[in-house]
Amino acid sequence: MNWKNQHLKNSRLYLILDKDVCGPKKLSCIMSAALAGGVDIVQLRDKTSTTKEMIALARPLAAMARAAKRLLIINDRIDVAMAVEADGVHLGQEDAPAAVARKLLGKDMLIGISCHSAKDVRESLSMPVDYLGFGPIFATLTKPGMRPRGLQLLRQILPLTPRPVFAIGGIHLDRLQDILTTGLNRAAVCREICLAKDISGTTRLLKSALGKNHV
Repeated sequence: MNWKNQHLKNSRLYLILDKDVCGPKKLSCIMSAALAGGVDIVQLRDKTSTTKEMIALARPLAAMARAAKRLLIINDRIDVAMAVEADGVHLGQEDAPAAVARKLLGKDMLIGISCHSAKDVRESLSMPVDYLGFGPIFATLTKPGMRPRGLQLLRQILPLTPRPVFAIGGIHLDRLQDILTTGLNRAAVCREICLAKDISGTTRLLKSALGKNHV
């Protein structure tokens, strides 16, 4: 097992660093504060920049992740992940097939996939992916048109896969205890960290709430 997979296995808190959500704040400042607070994985999500602009945004973030020995994942864009030597990509159900991504990225880069149903989770078993993001668990502004999947379905899908699962969607500090009741102590958040007044402090609270034991 390489260090990326080992770090993934031990990870609990995953930050979606969304350029549109962050607004005028600098992505690097938010990421730096989140890293100081103990975030394990950061995903850059950028749906509006050109390829050139996204590479320029991602390159310093990749350097920060390497220096901190954390993981930087690029949402959707395999080309950008390769260009900046990120640690992997995260794919949605409508993005490039995981098999194509694996062929392009090689065996050492991580691939995550979004799952929204038990069917998606079962289908992921035959894919060359390393982890799953499951949700949205609660209503979320990031995916306003998607019906929340809820805690019961999250609880049901966990035994279906041996891969790490991160609950995602509308997750705030006061909802983490609900996530923990399912037996999962991994979560991905966006606004809770990106829009926090005290980014490092909020990150520490989230990480502490997820506990010390790994699933």
